[in-house]
Amino acid sequence: MKRWENNVVEYYKTKRGGVCPDCGSKNIKVEEYESGNRISISFTCKDCGSFDHFDGSKK
Repeated sequence: MKRWENNVVEYYKTKRGGVCPDCGSKNIKVEEYESGNRISISFTCKDCGSFDHFDGSKK
């Protein structure tokens, strides 16, 4: 896996945002967006501003 993909796995296992792949911070903002039976999720590092968005995983 690469970059923020590890955070998706961590989040679904533990409901924690994980670690920023750029600066190593644990200060991660996680936002879930739900539409019907699909969930999208965004991760943003509050320290360095790095982010990624994963669109449309099914429940």
